[in-house]
Amino acid sequence: MKLFDIYVKDILLENVFELLENDIEDDEKMDSSLSGLLEKAKTLIFDEFGIDPSKKEYFIAGSARLYLSQELRDTFNLTNPLGDLDIVIPNKKLWNNLTSKKTNELKRLTKYKKSLKTENKDLDTAIVNLTNIIENLKRGIYRPTNDGSIEAFLVWNPAITGKQYEGMTFRSSDVILQDSRYKMGYHFMPIRDVVEYKFKLNREKEQDVVKLVNQYRQSSPQEKKVIVKKIIGLFGKEEARKLLSLDFDKP
Repeated sequence: MKLFDIYVKDILLENVFELLENDIEDDEKMDSSLSGLLEKAKTLIFDEFGIDPSKKEYFIAGSARLYLSQELRDTFNLTNPLGDLDIVIPNKKLWNNLTSKKTNELKRLTKYKKSLKTENKDLDTAIVNLTNIIENLKRGIYRPTNDGSIEAFLVWNPAITGKQYEGMTFRSSDVILQDSRYKMGYHFMPIRDVVEYKFKLNREKEQDVVKLVNQYRQSSPQEKKVIVKKIIGLFGKEEARKLLSLDFDKP
């Protein structure tokens, strides 16, 4: 049985990753690269969609959640700054509102262009860009930056951003939103979904799950006993020993 397939069992996800969420609460410190992207997103995403970041109408997806904790960054060997920010807004009404807003802007620009007697290349470029934005909005994608560093999506579907994700399934956006964690003024995707997303893409990182669990499991005797008992209950003593290299003979 694949290590990741074992860890996606509900009982382990619900208990192990809940433990991680709670344990790192006091250790959280937002990385400067994440705070910089969030600052830009206030204007580019939240203001555009009319969202108050404190309200549970969205969640920040992907690896951004890991950049709230130095300990998590070390665990996943994240030495580089966060390169992009993905925000999922599973509210069709908000998308329709922004689409209507951009469509009206396009109409105004087109009307203005017709009133001109000379060619205006900058205006032509603006019309083309706005047309592309509207087409993407209709598909549930909003890319307000040229470099793709900040993006919004109607649904959490990594396949939209790359073929390497095709055929992969994830929890629904509504479920993730319900389970999202409010931290430092924003709603973030839970750790369990970040781990699922990362390891489905790269099976070579499966051993990081063991490293992550071991690190937190050893934080206190009480937590260690709870996790070990659940693993033993699911897979038996010998299977748990093989999976996590546990030494049950030691106290």
